[in-house]
Amino acid sequence: RYSVLSRSEMAERKNKMDSGKYSCSICLDLLKDPVTIPCGHSYCMNCIKDYWGAEDQRRNYSCPQCRTEFKPRPGLVKNFMLAELVEDLKKTGLQAAPVQHYFAGSEDVACDVCTERKMKAVKTCLVCLASYCENHLQPHYDIHGLKKHKLVNPSKNLQESICSRHDEVMKIFCRTDQQCICYLCLMEEHKGHKTVPAAAERERAEKQKKLQESQQQIHQRIQDREKDVKLLQQEVEAINVSADKAVEDSEKIFTELIRLLQERSSEVKQQIRSQQETEVSRVKDVQEKLEQEITELKRKDAELEQLSHTEDHTQFLLNYPSLPALRESTHSSSINIRPLRHFEDVTAAVSELRDKLQDILRDTWRNISLMVNDVDVLLSEPEPKTRAGFLKYSTEITLDPNSAHTHLLLRFNDKSWVLSCYTKGYTSLHNRVKTPVPGPVSSRIDFLQWHLPAKVQTPLQHFTLQPVVKLACFFGPDQRCTSTLNLAPHLAIPLSVSYCNMAELKGHEAVAAEPEPKSRDEFLKYLQEITLDPNTVNRFLLLSEGNRKVTRMEEQQSHPDHPDRFTGFWFQVLSRESLTGRCYWEVEWRGRLVYVAVSYKNISRAGRSKKCLFGLNDKSWSLRYDRESYTFWHNDTDTPVPGPVSSRIGVYLDHRAGILSFYSVSGTMTLLHRVQTRFTQPLHAGVYIYHSSSAEFIKM
Repeated sequence: RYSVLSRSEMAERKNKMDSGKYSCSICLDLLKDPVTIPCGHSYCMNCIKDYWGAEDQRRNYSCPQCRTEFKPRPGLVKNFMLAELVEDLKKTGLQAAPVQHYFAGSEDVACDVCTERKMKAVKTCLVCLASYCENHLQPHYDIHGLKKHKLVNPSKNLQESICSRHDEVMKIFCRTDQQCICYLCLMEEHKGHKTVPAAAERERAEKQKKLQESQQQIHQRIQDREKDVKLLQQEVEAINVSADKAVEDSEKIFTELIRLLQERSSEVKQQIRSQQETEVSRVKDVQEKLEQEITELKRKDAELEQLSHTEDHTQFLLNYPSLPALRESTHSSSINIRPLRHFEDVTAAVSELRDKLQDILRDTWRNISLMVNDVDVLLSEPEPKTRAGFLKYSTEITLDPNSAHTHLLLRFNDKSWVLSCYTKGYTSLHNRVKTPVPGPVSSRIDFLQWHLPAKVQTPLQHFTLQPVVKLACFFGPDQRCTSTLNLAPHLAIPLSVSYCNMAELKGHEAVAAEPEPKSRDEFLKYLQEITLDPNTVNRFLLLSEGNRKVTRMEEQQSHPDHPDRFTGFWFQVLSRESLTGRCYWEVEWRGRLVYVAVSYKNISRAGRSKKCLFGLNDKSWSLRYDRESYTFWHNDTDTPVPGPVSSRIGVYLDHRAGILSFYSVSGTMTLLHRVQTRFTQPLHAGVYIYHSSSAEFIKM
């Protein structure tokens, strides 16, 4: 079914369509003084001016509909053709009827004149102190007296322009009190103040200028920060790309290393299997020939056995000459029984390769880790300026007792330091060069070594701080002074050091370190029972007496394979016990040659390298005795040791102090050799046993 529209209905529908075409999307009314901006959309002249006026601060001008941005702000020229079309529409009787969004909502400024449903206000008059919709604002455009009123965008805060005391418009600005006042306030409490009549606008202009300057600064900072953000984003991308490439390259390199090791493993396996097949085949050939010979011998033995049981003497004599003579054997009467190593040397060589690779990995890993941690990036933290900034890099200092002077006593868990200070100033000593350090004398000293990302070290900087715990120093029997020192004032326990005449500290057991033992009874207070580790003993050594005695054998023992075992020519063994603190033990030995030693656990065990022998590396210390003299060995360096010959050696270890002493023990104890060093790992007792020799760790 079709409906027929009258001409008036068609005209009304056409007018509604036309009104949509020629309406301003900002005010939703028919265009007034229409202008067309570069993107093609049209607006009222005042509407687009006000819209772009709000964007002046950002200096970004855009179309309200399509959001196209323009730089610089486009010029506005009235579109006369469009204006004529709008006028034609008005002549047809089309009016801008109020639509729903013309009415004032809860968040809108309502017209103060509308009596029924209030329309949205489009302007606020600062003279009338009222807001008007489009219809009620028209008199301000038409009446001469109202044209001079100041119109602004709708404002909800009109009451702020009314004096709360006098209910008058505040048209004066008091510069003395920096506030707006009315004319009655000027005659009362603001009398005599510096004021500007009707100055609100001028004052606003001044404040607006300052506001714009602040905005310009903010805009500049925003631009700078945006540039920084962009650079940082580029840096993040560069770091990610570089890290991904490093991971990929590292994986390729490690994969190649694994492949090479697998290839070498396959080659060794193939060579071992090939040699195994050859040797087994050779042995089996001999075995088969021997079995054939055994069969033939058994057959002849049976013939002889049968003939021997013949009772007829004549028959025995007749058959005896016909017996075939026994052929000479092609093999020796017996296989030479001797200790066989088979493929053990191969295992030793591979173990030596493993140890070398582990050493290489351990040594190079530190460098790889350092390179990872010192990656060169864009950001570098600024040098700290405040004490709180310095404390972010606080490091706990522990002093090395092995480097302390004999007149220095370390206390509070060795967290102490010594510094010579003068009442007249400071002197920095580095590399034997003294340099005066300027600055005010203070009773607290702190320091900082600053490292830049480019691995450049700046000179040591000194900082004076206040105050700290007092410290007594003794420079002689009669001279005393009081000084103060603390390297970490933020810690709960103060750090201190005493420099004194040792004679004055006799009886001060709470302060002085426990002395080194002198008599055998004093040494026995630190007696350590030693048992030898079967997993480390060489195959030519035999353990007995509860694994406390070791003897050199001429034949290999049936010790199972173990990665900790000494192989090859290194007839050595280590203790089960790891030694730290103070320890003492005695070794009784017999024979031609013995090494009494201590060693780190990571000493090399396999192969033909002399680095496996006690004393010929930096991981062990040994005393060699050959029935005539002593020799001390460490790091492939020998030191002749004089002293009385004894079959018992006493060993004293103070691991923390870095002291290792060897004593000749008989009726008395005689010091043979003393080592002062710094041990970095737990130690193990050990011995090397030569031919026809033995050693026993004494149990007392």
